[in-house]
Amino acid sequence: MESGVLGKAFLVLEVLAAGDGAQPLGDVTRQVGLNKPTVHRILNDLLALGYVESHGSGSYGLTRKLSHLAAGQDYGPLMQSAEPHLETLHELTEETVNLGVLRGARVAYLRVLESTQPLRRIVESGELDPFHSTALGRCIVSHMPEPSWTRLLRGAVLESRTPATITSVKKLRDVLHTSRERGYAVEEEENDVGVMCIACPIRDHYGVQAAVSLTVPLARADAKARERMLKHLKRCVKAIEKDLKQYADQNNQ
Repeated sequence: MESGVLGKAFLVLEVLAAGDGAQPLGDVTRQVGLNKPTVHRILNDLLALGYVESHGSGSYGLTRKLSHLAAGQDYGPLMQSAEPHLETLHELTEETVNLGVLRGARVAYLRVLESTQPLRRIVESGELDPFHSTALGRCIVSHMPEPSWTRLLRGAVLESRTPATITSVKKLRDVLHTSRERGYAVEEEENDVGVMCIACPIRDHYGVQAAVSLTVPLARADAKARERMLKHLKRCVKAIEKDLKQYADQNNQ
């Protein structure tokens, strides 16, 4: 963006930051002193970048992405809240458990608890994988505003990691819609042949910021096993969300 547009964008961000919750387009327009089409265009750009979210009826508010940018992405509360529940999930399933967040167009693994069973995919904490071919990435992105999908898909290289990897933008959009509707994401043999992953989102006050997944060889992932894994995953993320809320409540007192 040119400097004039950049300055106007920061004016809009400052107005949203100073408000108490979401603000109607008309109120933002009056406070920044710009015409409504210009403010609306800036808000749409910020929406696509993930810094602003729509609250319906023409109201807008900031997402946590801006505070993450300023704070340097502090995942301490998430890690602290998640650790005991990830360990419980690991004990219950005996499969590889992953905690991940989105960094640009890639998934960063914050925590990996490896399966002790044979036929497993080995991933190190801190590694990055493409969002488009991972259950973790699809899970997080599917809960973002659709303009953010467009931005990610426009800039991402949908590389083929196996013959099964989805590299079509249209097909990937369909997968994201399906993932959002059913509340979890799946990938089969799109990163490693013979391996599947299933992921559930972690929600907080700001929406979905992370996800937990199980990585399982297809040989141990029949219909009954998947149903059992999904049940354990949902319980795990619900427990993490509860602890995150308690942490937030304690620090807001």
